[in-house]
Amino acid sequence: MYPGRSTPRQARRAFTLVEMLVVIGIITILAGLVVVNVTPIFEGMGAQPPERTLRQAVREARYQATMHKETTYLHFSAPEGAFIITNTTGTEHARVETGFGADVPDLNFQFHQILPERGLGGPTRRTETAPVPRVRFQPDRSSTPFEVEIVWGRDRSLHRFDPFSAVELRSAE
Repeated sequence: MYPGRSTPRQARRAFTLVEMLVVIGIITILAGLVVVNVTPIFEGMGAQPPERTLRQAVREARYQATMHKETTYLHFSAPEGAFIITNTTGTEHARVETGFGADVPDLNFQFHQILPERGLGGPTRRTETAPVPRVRFQPDRSSTPFEVEIVWGRDRSLHRFDPFSAVELRSAE
């Protein structure tokens, strides 16, 4: 060391401008990815999967029949994008929204009544059904045996319900 001279300055530890710009760039890219991926979630809020909405509507129709002590009917209104629960005179008791309105024209729920087995030939492998516009629920907590086909674009799924408990028995693609 030289007398009268100060010690050499220690190197300062700090970020350079280039390092800061790289970090800001990475944060910007990540923020862009999050916004792109989160936006559809917010647009679809309130729209549950159709299968879940169907199960909710079946439970509600069964509940309304029991609560009002009268036969109720469940049908799907495509223009309104909702399941409508009415009584025998057509008075609306409840409504279960799907979250999909008329802007989703390729979503449809088709109700089918399960027909009783025929004759003495024994059980058949194939269950026969007939399309019906609505499903009936009795106040004694029973309903017509039915299944619902959900048609959404090219996707189709079949859901069969127990007539007494309104529990889904099976789901087939």
